[in-house]
Parts: sequence; C-alpha cells; structure tokens
Amino acid sequence: EIFGARRTEAKLAKREELSQAERKALRRKKKRVHKRKTVEQEQQKQLRAKLRPGSVSARQLDAQKVERDLVDAKRRGVIKSGIVTAAGSSRGGDKYTKSAHFFKQLQQTAAADKRPRAADKASDGEAKRSQRFKL
Repeated sequence: EIFGARRTEAKLAKREELSQAERKALRRKKKRVHKRKTVEQEQQKQLRAKLRPGSVSARQLDAQKVERDLVDAKRRGVIKSGIVTAAGSSRGGDKYTKSAHFFKQLQQTAAADKRPRAADKASDGEAKRSQRFKL
C-alpha cells in the first residue's frame, strides 16, 4: 500500500520535487514505452509489406535493407567508396551526385536557353534615351 501511494505521488509531483530514483524510474519508463511503440510500428510495417508487395511499405523496407547491406559491405571493406544507386532511378542517379557537375550543367542549359534582352531588340535611339534613366 505504501509503494502504491508513492507511485501516484510521483505522477502528480513536479519533476524538481522527485527524488533521483523516481526520476530514473520515469526516464526508464518513458524509454520502455517508446521502444514498445517503435517495435510495434516496425512490425506493422513489415506485415503491410508482406500483404502488399508493391506498396510503399515494401519499397521502404527494401531500401532500408539495401542501405544496411551497403553499410555492412563498406565496413567489411568489400566496397571502398562510391554511391550505389538503383538502376533507372527517377532522381537522376549518379549524374547529379556532385554539385559541381550539376551547376556546370545548369549553366550550360541556361546559356543555351538565353533569350535576347529587350534593349537589344529595340532601336538604337530608344535604347540610348532609356539608358539615361537607368541607375
């Protein structure tokens, strides 16, 4: 009876009023509840993937498995460096893994698509007159 009353007091008390052991117990309980929830969510995700092989859950689990395999291979030394990409990836694959390559390609496409300026189209007289008012 005494211990039961003590537990209810811990729930109602402020954190500063609790003893170190009570704070530790609350922390462990919070971790235990969180772990249980995450394990249940993972199990539900695996069940959904098994029931619907083409679903988002199945693809996510496959991606996680590939990522784990890649990490293990790098740890064992089978793969020294590099990025493994799925064939036919919709995100561009290895074409855009380096930002320098991406921005170089962006500059090339921008230069190719460059439109003539309005001042170049206008007659010389209009361009000179309007040039006086530009900052």
